[in-house]
Amino acid sequence: MTIISAIRDGLRRVTASPKLILFLWLFNFAMALPLALVMSDQIESSLGASRIQEKLRNGFDIDWYEEFAHNATELGKTFSPAVIGVGPFLGNLEAWLNGSLFAGNTGIIGLGAGYMIVWMFLLGGILDRFARRNEPLAMEQFFRASGRYVLRFIILFLLSAVFYFFIFTGVAPALFSFIADSTRDTTVERNAFFLVAGAYASIALLLATVNMAFDYAKIATVVKGHHNMFVAAFDGFRFVFAHPTQAFGLYLVLGIFLALALGLYSLIAPGAGQASDLAIFLAFLVGQIFLVTKLAARLTFFCGQMALYETTVENPAPALAESLSY
Repeated sequence: MTIISAIRDGLRRVTASPKLILFLWLFNFAMALPLALVMSDQIESSLGASRIQEKLRNGFDIDWYEEFAHNATELGKTFSPAVIGVGPFLGNLEAWLNGSLFAGNTGIIGLGAGYMIVWMFLLGGILDRFARRNEPLAMEQFFRASGRYVLRFIILFLLSAVFYFFIFTGVAPALFSFIADSTRDTTVERNAFFLVAGAYASIALLLATVNMAFDYAKIATVVKGHHNMFVAAFDGFRFVFAHPTQAFGLYLVLGIFLALALGLYSLIAPGAGQASDLAIFLAFLVGQIFLVTKLAARLTFFCGQMALYETTVENPAPALAESLSY
């Protein structure tokens, strides 16, 4: 199967499940709403009855922000000028590549870990749903599949964490230390730039390989009914290295699409000076459209991966006997 065929197959599976997209958007919204309310309460308490509100109606006020950040709680400290527009997405990408994504305060890391566990629970139902694309969406079956696979996916996550830990604590520090030693006496800025860019590209390649391998391990778990997650992980790496053109090509296409979507969003994303109720609603709407697009692209990527993987399996259907006996 070609990359284009996999994407087409993925789009067909995703567009055939609009209720699933709506459900996942509502889930993300419900998870974010309590945190947004807490953040809103902290900002409102910081503003009080001061006249700073008038300044903030016209844009971001750095003096107020520095005072707010000094007194904010752990969640409040995540609020910064970088949360406007595309800032959060670029910041997360940079933190992921340099390994600082997990260097925040423990409270935020705990919230992120809780979200990941819930997402892994839902992911079992998502993959099972797309493997059974010809069957109607039944929420009972969806949640049964979620419960059936969640422990296996958590084990896969822990296995992947070993690889990520090795990359972030072993490979990346050694690579950047080598670059620092190599460029200490250099006077040509271009050479240093290419070395640093090459280092980031190498780390990104390693992270992408691990990410893809464990994506295919999850897909193999659903399609083949794996119970041994070491076997599933091996199956994932085997597929990536046996089909590098399709695996990396599909990953690259998704990356290009998300980059284009992010670039478009950066052009139309409203800034901080939204004062009227209508402007605030439109800013919220634009942001949610981008998030739904990002979600649909991620689901299409999963489906494309599943379509590629199914071409290597004799019986590309989930273990029905296991499902019925659950």
